Amino acid sequence: MKSLFLNPALGFVELSSIANGYVVSDAMVKKAPVHLVLSEPTSSGKYLIMISGSVASVHESLKIAMEVSEGFLLDEFFIPQLHSEVVNYLNGQLKTQKNLEALSIIETKTVASSIYAGDAALKEAQVQLVDLQLGRGIGGKGYFVLSGKLFDVQAAHAAALKSIESKGTLVRSEIVTSTHEDIRQLCI
Repeated sequence: MKSLFLNPALGFVELSSIANGYVVSDAMVKKAPVHLVLSEPTSSGKYLIMISGSVASVHESLKIAMEVSEGFLLDEFFIPQLHSEVVNYLNGQLKTQKNLEALSIIETKTVASSIYAGDAALKEAQVQLVDLQLGRGIGGKGYFVLSGKLFDVQAAHAAALKSIESKGTLVRSEIVTSTHEDIRQLCI
């Protein structure tokens, strides 16, 4: 994955066709001046495209993606200002968490929904991103794990679920109220 510049906006498209993924990627970067952060196939034959740039440029690129995706669109999102912890993860700079208390785990059918819901959760409450897995080796699904004080984890968890409620992409969500030391070691 290329480095994600701290541009104001992020757009993401998830397709069910690898061939169409190349066409959509090409159309998106031709439509507006955006940075192509990710354009690659992933597990179960999906194709992932991530762009960053100005709000207007990303918006225009996403509009053309919808036009040329030819029915292969699985999921998409537009975030005008991505949370810094998600940016750090995407740049390979996720900090190791040491004081894990309660955990929120959200698993989605699409990579796009995991990023979108994770961003919503992090913006809602004082929680930390512990893990974010996107597509590879998990059948094209995504999931993320958040940690913090129980009331913050519950608020973030609710915000994440609300953000993807209408998409129907939730597989499962769980909250661990008091994390055992053995589980903490898995997350460090």
